[in-house]
Amino acid sequence: MATACVAAAWVFLAAPAPAQDVPAELERLTGSWTSAATPEEAQAIIGSAIDATVAEMFFLKRPFARRKLQNIAVACSALDIAAEGTRVSVTCDERPPVVDELDGGTTDYRTEGETFQAAHAWDDGRLVQAIGNRDGVRRNVYDLSEDGNTLTLQVSISSDRLPKAVTWTREFRRAAGGGAPTTVAP
Repeated sequence: MATACVAAAWVFLAAPAPAQDVPAELERLTGSWTSAATPEEAQAIIGSAIDATVAEMFFLKRPFARRKLQNIAVACSALDIAAEGTRVSVTCDERPPVVDELDGGTTDYRTEGETFQAAHAWDDGRLVQAIGNRDGVRRNVYDLSEDGNTLTLQVSISSDRLPKAVTWTREFRRAAGGGAPTTVAP
């Protein structure tokens, strides 16, 4: 059942387009970004989103679901986005970067002892990232403001085990000297 959720989540990235150079719009998104919210505010935003979802679950399952969601609902204080050729790299704080071709195809991503499938796609002026395994999918949508100084991150975590997706939105500001990282990690 959870496998069906993961498979369905990849549909928006299915049938990858031929690899092409990074769109000029994406180049504007590259660089270093810092959270507009304090760590406490960011955790409160995410905590409220988790609570809204687990509140609909059977009371004995709530603490287990809450703990699992808190482990994957990371409140990044900094993001680094790099793009080179047909490759994109997104790094949250000091975690390993998620690196993939910008064609919707998947690649293995390993962090904290678990292996996930990761994919990036460019969709209507936004960078879409999906990271998932048999338990569910986290979908991150990165959207740049017209002035290029605010990055909005919309997150959705879905699983067959949840009554509804956990969703939240965060904003990031271009870091001082926030030029683009020069290379995409291998």
